[in-house]
Amino acid sequence: MAALTHMTIFTATGRGPFPSDMLRYDSCFPMDENEIHFLTTKLDAGTRTVRLATNHEGATHWLKPARWKSFGWTINILNTLKL
Repeated sequence: MAALTHMTIFTATGRGPFPSDMLRYDSCFPMDENEIHFLTTKLDAGTRTVRLATNHEGATHWLKPARWKSFGWTINILNTLKL
């Protein structure tokens, strides 16, 4: 396995249950413990935004925007940092 050399920070915005399988699918994680509340709390009304990150090899992230969209969520890339 190659070294993970970059981190992409992004937001996921949507309504209803958070698509927790996307954490595994896109190998991402909450930016801090405050974000976990938005993953585990069932919010029936309103839109919410969660800050997430993923580590990856090379400057190009592996995120799958179309799959997020299939769950009713959109992602917005904020920054990619070299580790």
